[in-house]
Amino acid sequence: MNGSAERWGGWGDHERGSGTVLGLAAVGVVITALIALSMVGAAVIARQQTQVAADLGAVAGAQELKAGASADVACARAQHFVEANGARVDECTVSAPPSPTVGPQVRLQVSRGVAVGPGGWVARVTAHAGLVPEGR
Repeated sequence: MNGSAERWGGWGDHERGSGTVLGLAAVGVVITALIALSMVGAAVIARQQTQVAADLGAVAGAQELKAGASADVACARAQHFVEANGARVDECTVSAPPSPTVGPQVRLQVSRGVAVGPGGWVARVTAHAGLVPEGR
């Protein structure tokens, strides 16, 4: 046989090892996808944990207001709860009641740095809690 099949050692021999290369490429794609999914999952969990910290802080601040504390004391209490949950209070405001049916509210802007991916990411959330006037 003088044809191209003889030159290459038989039909398909010139593709020897291509399955290995394709298999390695597929494994690489799967590993990259798993890393990306784990980064997204970590970011989602961090955001939820930050929201929980903000919610707890806002409720703690509102409880202080209910006990008759000043806005500064309410914000300090809120900050204590937020920091105990690994986040940071960026802003705390206590608003006056907007109407007779709504009491004063504690509003928090909270953030937490997240070590996800190159450079990291910051989860920022807002929470508020308030009082219902007596008799409501």
